[in-house]
Amino acid sequence: MSKQSSYLEKQYNTYFAVLRIPVDVQRYFQGKTRFSATLKTSSLSEANRLKWPYIEGWKANIELARRTMSGKVPANVAEKAARYALWLQGHHNGPEEAKIELFGLLDETVWRDYEQRDNLYNPTHRDDTTEREKEDTYLAYSMAIKDWTGSYVEEFLTHYEAEAKTKDEARRALKTFSERFPHLEEISRHAVEDWVEDMLESRSRPTIKKRIGFIRGYWNWCSHRKRGYFPPENPFEKDPLPQAAKSKQASSQKAQSKRPAFTREDYSKFLDAARDQEMQDFTKIAAHTGCRISEIMHFKLQDVAHDRFNVEDAKSESGWREIPIHNEIKPVVERLVANSTDGFLFTGQTSNKYGKRTARMGKRFVRLIKKVGIYKSGVGAHSFRRSLATMMLENGVEEPKAAAIIGHEIGTMTYGIYAGGISFAEKNAIIQSISYDMGSASQSPRRNS
Repeated sequence: MSKQSSYLEKQYNTYFAVLRIPVDVQRYFQGKTRFSATLKTSSLSEANRLKWPYIEGWKANIELARRTMSGKVPANVAEKAARYALWLQGHHNGPEEAKIELFGLLDETVWRDYEQRDNLYNPTHRDDTTEREKEDTYLAYSMAIKDWTGSYVEEFLTHYEAEAKTKDEARRALKTFSERFPHLEEISRHAVEDWVEDMLESRSRPTIKKRIGFIRGYWNWCSHRKRGYFPPENPFEKDPLPQAAKSKQASSQKAQSKRPAFTREDYSKFLDAARDQEMQDFTKIAAHTGCRISEIMHFKLQDVAHDRFNVEDAKSESGWREIPIHNEIKPVVERLVANSTDGFLFTGQTSNKYGKRTARMGKRFVRLIKKVGIYKSGVGAHSFRRSLATMMLENGVEEPKAAAIIGHEIGTMTYGIYAGGISFAEKNAIIQSISYDMGSASQSPRRNS
């Protein structure tokens, strides 16, 4: 089948949209092997235009089937998504109007003032709504309206005028983008900046710049062609790639200044503002370990000993390390271990289709930062890494030794490599010297303004 006629079949001078159902989900669709729908046209160009809503919808259903069958989508979420999607199939007033009408179907237990529906991307929740209810409803809503970032990639590429090699590069870039941000609601300027920082650890600047260019073009095309699904404000319009530093050391310093430390006062505010035990537990562990959010949320019970965390799945060689458990958080860790029901330190967290368990907690912590009034670009859970490093240096800890605990690179030396020259006993003494007590230091770690 040629690309021109992909997803198409012609029967008796009429084109049909068709899509094969993967074997692994066929039983979800009562044994069906493919989807098919008449496009009521004999024109190939018209058929290519009309087929995409069907293809996108079927792919969304396949995605829902996979997530449901794998247990990654709770039954109540799948039921909601199916109900919303069924209703939308019969709606003919356009995507924006459909989304507005869909809000009228959402549970009153989740949304407050939903009848106003004035901001589809920032709905107002009832005060008594649980975080799980919010997350489940967001997921069902996204599934129903097909707000997946990768939904329109192939359609976009059919309109993208470029050589085959460049199209393949664009396809790979957009696949990487949609894997990092499966749903539109996960994307913000802050999240994009964090992603770029992660890519800089393993990709060259020209590669990242080219990747961003593809994504920027895709977003602009979607916001124009799929009005009502993609917000018109493109988070990639302003280049998120920081200016190149003259040296690795300068680059590291620039990254640190962009992501400032939390102060002891900030830490106290977080604990006061956190409305539940889970958020308090996460804040305490992040503050006393300097671990990345991805490391914390993927800690398994086997990674936790009575006196240390074993980080064995970090993003770089330097990240493989042992972190002593601070006395302040030992009761927290012991309680989390005792109460775990799924083998993870933070039990009961939902994973996305790529197995990532960080999205929910990341969004929750950003909301906490905003609640205490210190949110700005570059501030997030990672800022505790800077806090811990700053306090260690205030205590006279040599930079390479501090680095061996945090797990980064310094100059041309990998912190993790240096870690072989520092004993666990010495690391433990360093960690135990850290205190977020307001009177523990003449001055708190400074937050760059």
